[in-house]
Amino acid sequence: MINYEFKKNIVISIIFSLCIFALWKFGVLYSHSLYPVIKENRLHIFVDWAFLIKLGICHRAGFDIYFPSSCSDQVLNYGNIFLFIPYFKTLEKFYFFYFPIIISFIFIYSIVNLIKPKKFIEYFLLVLVVFAPSTLLVIERGNTDILIFITIMLLAYSKSPIFNFIVLCVASLAKYYPLALIVNFFIEKKRNIVQIILVLALFIILFFLLFHFTGESFQLFQHKMKIISPTWGNQFSIRGFALFLEKLNNLNYNLVLLVSYIVLVFFSAIFLRILKKSDFISKLNFLSLEERFFILGVNLTVAVYLISDNVHYREIFLILLLPFIIKFKNIFKIKIFEYLFYFILFRYIFAMFSNYFILFKKYFSLLYFKTTLDIILISFLTAICIIINFEILKKILKK
Repeated sequence: MINYEFKKNIVISIIFSLCIFALWKFGVLYSHSLYPVIKENRLHIFVDWAFLIKLGICHRAGFDIYFPSSCSDQVLNYGNIFLFIPYFKTLEKFYFFYFPIIISFIFIYSIVNLIKPKKFIEYFLLVLVVFAPSTLLVIERGNTDILIFITIMLLAYSKSPIFNFIVLCVASLAKYYPLALIVNFFIEKKRNIVQIILVLALFIILFFLLFHFTGESFQLFQHKMKIISPTWGNQFSIRGFALFLEKLNNLNYNLVLLVSYIVLVFFSAIFLRILKKSDFISKLNFLSLEERFFILGVNLTVAVYLISDNVHYREIFLILLLPFIIKFKNIFKIKIFEYLFYFILFRYIFAMFSNYFILFKKYFSLLYFKTTLDIILISFLTAICIIINFEILKKILKK
């Protein structure tokens, strides 16, 4: 049975990969989903990954990669650990082409394996997820968020605390925000509060040691944060309203952001009451894969939504929540999760159409609806995140 499921998922992943290749080859991707990157009259793909490799080459050649130079007009705003990727000129095509293709296929397979569709509606959701604008963008750009996604998969499946410790440390040094995944130390195995404090202390010490030895500093970190210029369009962030209302209507950024936080807190409080009444918490099994995917995914998703400006490809972390939602909808028949399932389904459908009209037809009014859907969804996820994390803490304190 396992062998059959594996073969089925591989076949589905190959079909999806070929379809995405066709969309790219015939230009549909660039006329309906995302803008192409054109430099020197040549189309560039996997540019996010390529720029990291190129900056590593520039760094080894002695250039200051934190400011524009004759070697590269781009600067490093990720962790310095990327500079330690070994580079061999003879494998140039592998670095810039084959490696991102392999990672993209693993990513697509991971999505298929996560959702494990059994009903027509779940197959429909799988198609929407794979061909969502956020998924297509992260693949075409070769963005390193794919690596973080795969890292979370490894953390959930792995039974080795040492492996998880090292992987999480490296991921956090690469893009910083995976620090939100330290919740994994609370759920990967049974530990009491003293053991968890020791593990967290050791993790923090190792993280800052490597932070220093990879050439990082707090001044450099602040510089990297300053050079990030958020896009104001298809944001997946609490700052979404503030960014595009400031751009389109010249409204005060800080005032709109404050209102956005108030709205999120209001909806989160409502969802807290609804979720408590559903008593879903009594069905939780922290040793289950679905629960582990959800706990890691929801903590990371809520964290990045609230603390940073995000291009909408960071929505891929929402995919990690789907197995849990499907389980609680189908097996436990909890209504609130059935509503959440169809809300997410609708959101994916809307995203496919709105992305086209926002990017290519300039119907920016659709941003209001898209950003409203996001804040409602994150309000629900914030509420469930609070409940689950509190339950995890209670179980640890009991020990």
